[in-house]
Amino acid sequence: MTQKRMVRALYDYKAAQKGDLSLGQDEEYEVLEETEEHWWKLRDKHGNEGYSPSNYVTEATDIGLHQYDWYLGDATRQRAETILMREEREGCFVVRNSSSTTGMYTISVYCSMSRPQVKHYHIQKDSESKYFLSHNIKCNSISELIYKHHYNPGGLCTRLRCAPHGNKPPTTAGFSRDKWDIPLNEITLLEEIGSGQFGVVKRGKYRGMDVA
Repeated sequence: MTQKRMVRALYDYKAAQKGDLSLGQDEEYEVLEETEEHWWKLRDKHGNEGYSPSNYVTEATDIGLHQYDWYLGDATRQRAETILMREEREGCFVVRNSSSTTGMYTISVYCSMSRPQVKHYHIQKDSESKYFLSHNIKCNSISELIYKHHYNPGGLCTRLRCAPHGNKPPTTAGFSRDKWDIPLNEITLLEEIGSGQFGVVKRGKYRGMDVA
């Protein structure tokens, strides 16, 4: 039996047209087809199938945090505070390696309760290797924990809303699979019909239709 290939969504993606498949950050999907470079056919856990941008997913076995835009690695407490205070956005956050406990992590988040400030929370791990910030929300991975606290503060000063600017989802190849992303082998170039400041215009055929 062929083993299923699973990928994990790095970002949310909203289906742009019929035939696309929406993605939820950190959710896993089965790869059905990857014949096109930029758009893969996936299946979600509910059995829904469709095309999604391939640069929005990564191998499900890749559990490293470097793929996430909110991860700052060995950044110091001071650097995290500088970045978040400069952003001045409620719920803006970063995750960094703990300076006191090897192999553990700290979440730094901007909040403006009585005054603008950055709060720091040490991520803990229980006897079953589940990560948590409060005992009512426990998860199997750091990324899952972040996802849960995006919707529920769960004891934090605010929800984990966004990463600092400059760490945005990549652009897709076209607005959707069938818009603005045409495989070159589907186009036949014919004679030149004009030229201008933007280059040469040629007549051609796309899927049997005349185009220019």
